[in-house]
Amino acid sequence: MFWKKIISLAAAAVMSCAVCSSFDVYAAAGITLSVGFEPGQYKKGDTFSVTLDISNNSGIAGLKTMLDYDSDVFEYVASEAGIFGDLTFMSDVSYKVDPFIAGFTSIGEDDERNYTDNGTFCTVTFKVKDDVRLKEGDFSFELTYNPNEIFDCDIKNVKVAGVTYPSGYITIGHDLKEETVLPTGSTRGCIHRWCENCDLDERDYVRFTGDIDGNGYIGSRDLLILKRHLAGWKNYADIDTAAANLDPVNPAVNTKDLILLKRYLANWKGYDKYINVIPSDE
Repeated sequence: MFWKKIISLAAAAVMSCAVCSSFDVYAAAGITLSVGFEPGQYKKGDTFSVTLDISNNSGIAGLKTMLDYDSDVFEYVASEAGIFGDLTFMSDVSYKVDPFIAGFTSIGEDDERNYTDNGTFCTVTFKVKDDVRLKEGDFSFELTYNPNEIFDCDIKNVKVAGVTYPSGYITIGHDLKEETVLPTGSTRGCIHRWCENCDLDERDYVRFTGDIDGNGYIGSRDLLILKRHLAGWKNYADIDTAAANLDPVNPAVNTKDLILLKRYLANWKGYDKYINVIPSDE
């Protein structure tokens, strides 16, 4: 299991001898190994690719690398060989290993040449675990190697200049969701907000049309108040007209609003569109 922050760009700049367009380079001369991924914020269930690359390849016959990652956050899903084709070896996806191992080796005694290919030698697909929780920090991947396991066809070690990484991080942030819960006789209306990646769960109990008595629910009491208001009953003249006006086309409270409220309470299909959040300034 592994997780770490990539060294800061300022430190990387001090260590760098050369800089290319997409990566911070920490050394020059010799072959260069690179880790590539798209920095940004990810949420649980997201999949993304990590590429392992080689450049400035003067010629090798064997290569082994280890890719460390935080197995509490990321899950190894799949891998695909690149420029070395069938000569590539990779960790078995069945075992969800950490670190992930990738490399290549020439076929055998009859293959006495060096391979000078440059480019991606392996692409690894990872997934943010479905049960991951919000986790502070910047996540990345670390590629390591044993100098004795990178060699040419004469079994001589090949110098590695260094390993480069993207100029950015992966973060596991809030995955915010929101839904409007309409009031009924047994359910208090609200705006429900929660996060899929943490314990955030809040309800904003706002006003809704139809909730004429203002108790957070819509039921027969609201219907009775509206009926008595429209019938001119004493003490029912002053009601919450913003809540009683279900018909957005007509600003006046009338029998149409009464019919709309009746049908909503009777669960008529499509009549929930008349139950809406009342702006706070009304």
